[in-house]
Formats: sequence, C-alpha cells, structure tokens
Amino acid sequence: MSEAIDRPLTLENTDTYVDDALGAVINLVEDVVAEYDAQPGAEWQQLGEANGKEREDAALKHFGLEDVEAILRHLEDKASQFAVIDRVIAQTNESSDVFVPPDSTPVPQATGSGTGMEKKGKQPKLEKLLFVLMNDFGIDPDDPEAVSIVRGSVNTNMMREEPYYQVTVLGIDKVILVCQEYGNATFVFNGEWVREQVNSNQEEFYSQFGKCAKRWIQPTEIG
Repeated sequence: MSEAIDRPLTLENTDTYVDDALGAVINLVEDVVAEYDAQPGAEWQQLGEANGKEREDAALKHFGLEDVEAILRHLEDKASQFAVIDRVIAQTNESSDVFVPPDSTPVPQATGSGTGMEKKGKQPKLEKLLFVLMNDFGIDPDDPEAVSIVRGSVNTNMMREEPYYQVTVLGIDKVILVCQEYGNATFVFNGEWVREQVNSNQEEFYSQFGKCAKRWIQPTEIG
C-alpha cells in the first residue's frame, strides 16, 4: 500500500500528486478485494453485501496491508499542505525589479502570417520547492519569520515571460531564485554570501544578477 503513495514528487506530478496517489490507493483496494473475493469461503460473504467497508478491511487484513483510513489521513494532510502552498504563493509580495535579467539579446519578432513564436510552458518549481521545505526541512512557508517570497517582474524586451521568485529561507540560511518557466535554471545562494555582496555596496543585487555574472560568482545551480 505504501508503494502506491510513496512516489517521489517531481515537476511533472506536483499538480496532481495527491489525486494520483488517491487513485492508486483506490485501484489497489479494488484489486485486493477482487483477489480476496476469488478465494473460497472468504469471510466477507458472512458480513453481507451491505457493509462494503468491513469487506475491504477483511481483504486488506488478509493480505497484511495497511489501514486504508490511515493512508487517507496521510493524503488529506498532503492536500492541506498544497492548499497552504497555493495560498502562500497567491499572497506573495511583488517587486518592480527584474530578478535574473537575461543577456542583452534582442527579442525575435514574429514575421509573416504564421502564429509567431511558440508560447513557453510552465513548471511548478516554486510549489515543489515549498513542499520540499515543509516535508524535508520542517519549515512552514506560511511563517513570514521563516520564509520570505518576493515575485520579480518581466518586461516586453525579454524572451522570458515568467518572472523569477526570490525565496529567502532563514532556517537554512539560503536565498533561492526560481522561475516557473521551462528552460530557466534555479539558483541557490548561501545567505552569508548574499550579505557580503550587499555589505560591499552591491546595490540592487538581485536585479543586477544575470547569466553573465557567472564569470565572477559561483552559485549552486540546480534544475
């Protein structure tokens, strides 16, 4: 039963993580009951058709599987976490600064009668990041003293259509820049290093940080 819900969280399944796990549990229970029914003298036959829950419990007990109620409570807890994450993101403060400005490359212009440039898709990178902070580090993203999130801006001269988010996590002293659009890396900085940049007159640090800055800084880059 645990294997049905202990699937790793990925960018591809973040939006459907709980629903997928719930579907896997339902399918597994149905398969277990069907297997139990196929056995001669199954105990549920004496329980009567009306009590489906006792029938399921008897089948699960026979095969040594976990209590479904405990699994459902686990999934309900995960659903609550995602609800908190959605609310936190919706309430994020916004900045007029462009975090991680792109290289100074002109934006291609669509020509002719075609549909022009293909619109880029999004990945729930911020949702996954906050979920990992909650479950792997015990950090509540809804606590402003633990996590600060600021949404940057984009402008019409950029190919990127989605802004970067600046996520400051005090508990692990990290500053993370994450963009939801495909093809954009996530940058993780040590908080101490960031403070050094600010203290050495690196004003507007986040709005100045771009790909060309890799020549003089060495942040950890992921995904």
